[in-house]
Amino acid sequence: MTRIYRKWSHDEDAQLLFLREHAKMCFGDIDKVLELRKGASCDRYRVLRPKPYRVTVDAQQRRTENIVEKEAARARQIACQAPPPTSLTASFFGDPPPGRSALDQKRMAAT
Repeated sequence: MTRIYRKWSHDEDAQLLFLREHAKMCFGDIDKVLELRKGASCDRYRVLRPKPYRVTVDAQQRRTENIVEKEAARARQIACQAPPPTSLTASFFGDPPPGRSALDQKRMAAT
């Protein structure tokens, strides 16, 4: 089967865009007005106005983002609840306040 391809002129492209975008005609009607085979106007319109590229996010990335958001929210909550260090060694050596150490965060994650 051989395909016959006819080049579109600039006038035909302009007419197609006008009928589709301004006159709001469907592709079947445009095919009849321009005397084209069925679906030819749709094919040409897709060449002239391709769909915008969409960035897809996979499920693993969404899960990772959710986990990071939950950890950040939990850290903010702990920071608001935790009192400032009261002992001399905590303020001198920079010990984390209660609930902020690595072991405390590990226990919180386990529950």
